[in-house]
Amino acid sequence: MLLIADWPWYMMLGMTAGLLAGLFGIGGGAIMVPVLTILLEKAGVAATEIVHIALGTSMAAIVPTALASVWSHHRRGGVRWEIFLRMLPGVLMGTIIGVVLAVRMASIFLAIIFMLYVLGVSIHLWRDHQPRAMRELPGVWMLSGVGAFIGGFSSWVAIGGGTLTVPFLLWCRVPLRQAIGTSSAVGLPLALCGTIGYGLANPGQPSLDGQVGYVYGVAVMWVTLASVLMAPIGAWLAHRLPAMRLKRMFA
Repeated sequence: MLLIADWPWYMMLGMTAGLLAGLFGIGGGAIMVPVLTILLEKAGVAATEIVHIALGTSMAAIVPTALASVWSHHRRGGVRWEIFLRMLPGVLMGTIIGVVLAVRMASIFLAIIFMLYVLGVSIHLWRDHQPRAMRELPGVWMLSGVGAFIGGFSSWVAIGGGTLTVPFLLWCRVPLRQAIGTSSAVGLPLALCGTIGYGLANPGQPSLDGQVGYVYGVAVMWVTLASVLMAPIGAWLAHRLPAMRLKRMFA
């Protein structure tokens, strides 16, 4: 069992995730999942559910950040709500199906998917590649289908979907600021739905005090508190440091 004395580790994790979220506009899952995996292993959690708890906990910790991000972009008129509403049914359905499949996958398989995702993000950050606008926005069914894919895949790697949603919207000629704002809106129901799904999953006897399904509430509390405090500092630094150099260092 994890002791209450372990809270400094979660505070440091939250501070790092929040700083990087503000600095690079990421959800923090790329940092939280591997670090949570290490902490959970040291706590004696069974190897068969370590990655599942790391994913569920990370997904829950993303929710407050996503909420703040949506509100910030909405106030600046950066959210295309008509696109959001068209993608929403697919996002919800894809996330639910993704979680149902994830809780039945072996931890090693989820770990490999996460590893490949992080590798792809690293290459993308290093190259700083933005897709060219090639087409107009598709219809409702296509947007919902894209939302389903984003929701399903994001539930396997505990992200808000921004690394998938933003490039897709840019490809569909949506201006960058609106693409980022709309992506943040898509990420909120995705994170909420993923949190509920992992929380309702039944792993049997909980491995940790404060664990609900595959969501470890104690870690969520400390990580969220620290990340919310550090995210504005990351955003402040993002406007004062060389962005390309920072992205490549992070990659």
